[in-house]
Amino acid sequence: MFYIMTMVNTGGYSLYSFLQSVKQFGITAFGPQRGLPSGIPAAATASSVKGGTLGAPGYTAGYAAGADNAATVAAWQAAYPGMTVNQANALITFMGLGGGIVAPQYYANGQSLQQDPAQQRPYVGDRDRNKMRASLNWQANEKLTLTGSVDYNRDDYTNSSIGLQDSSNFALNLEGAFAFNEKVSTSLYYTYGYQRQDMSFNNFGTNAPTGTATGTIASNAAGSIIGGCYDNLDARAQNAKVDPCNKWGTTIRDTNDTIGLNMSTKGLLTHKLDLAGDILYSWANTSQDFSGLIAVNSLFTTTNFGAGGATTWTTAYIPMQALPDVKSEVFTFKLNGKYTVDKHSAARFGYMYQHLTSSNWFYQALQAGSTATGIMPTNEKAPNYSLHTIGAAYVYNF
Repeated sequence: MFYIMTMVNTGGYSLYSFLQSVKQFGITAFGPQRGLPSGIPAAATASSVKGGTLGAPGYTAGYAAGADNAATVAAWQAAYPGMTVNQANALITFMGLGGGIVAPQYYANGQSLQQDPAQQRPYVGDRDRNKMRASLNWQANEKLTLTGSVDYNRDDYTNSSIGLQDSSNFALNLEGAFAFNEKVSTSLYYTYGYQRQDMSFNNFGTNAPTGTATGTIASNAAGSIIGGCYDNLDARAQNAKVDPCNKWGTTIRDTNDTIGLNMSTKGLLTHKLDLAGDILYSWANTSQDFSGLIAVNSLFTTTNFGAGGATTWTTAYIPMQALPDVKSEVFTFKLNGKYTVDKHSAARFGYMYQHLTSSNWFYQALQAGSTATGIMPTNEKAPNYSLHTIGAAYVYNF
């Protein structure tokens, strides 16, 4: 049995010691926060790197053999003045020629643990929290009582520009209760709830020396990209790690309203029958808006007669669009009764009717012809139903 061993040049560092040594440059497991340094040979390959073939991210088939590894190391040293040759070699080993993220293979558990330095985990990140609560209770007279309350909470994640930015929720409750007499009473109530989350994301890539041309586009032709932050595929590829057009955001809003009426009476039919009824109507809406651009390939074809000759567009950036709202409405009617037979036994009965209507764009992806490759469609629809429930019980107390 033969084994082929590949040697890599880590500059004498373990991954942990390397990350500790480059903290002074602001480099974390996310890798360098910049584009491809100028001076890296376009023909550089993983096999040309001092020490042997490396499997770190950032190596592409576009690199050809025979490049001078010293030029690659020098390019990273120029990008980070003060970086040693050993540190540069370790950076190339762990993060690739283009300065990508640390590959999972270098972690003992095989998991990719890096995160964008601009992001703090919401559960441990810096946060400003504001809370407000108010309530009012008014006994207008012996029969009428009015109550109301307001709750508001807001969290701002002040030191994160990636991930959850802020979240807030608001709740309003109003209720009026009226007692006609000692046996009959009613109440009317309304609640409103609102929740909002603002998040930002970064679909960064790995820096590479050249872009991948498709169709008849020349990779370095000016204007080969429409609407992006760079106008040609080469510049976009070289700055994939820091391309501002890779950043996008979303805002999710949830609102729900509920209005209800309750009435109860006691002592009907020789003081043995108690009745209570509820009517409730609730409606909810979830909306999701987006900010930023999305890259679309082969969106349309337009001939460009520029300095690079006749080419065709293959990549266009268009504004991200909002998703359709998710909506639901629920109507519920309840009637409950208790008939006291004697001091030891009683009969209980109840009836409920409920009707739900909803719309949810998610179910479109479950229909035949709309599912992703390899996923069987279920043809499920957004829930819409009517429900009737009848219950009865006999209670005996020993």
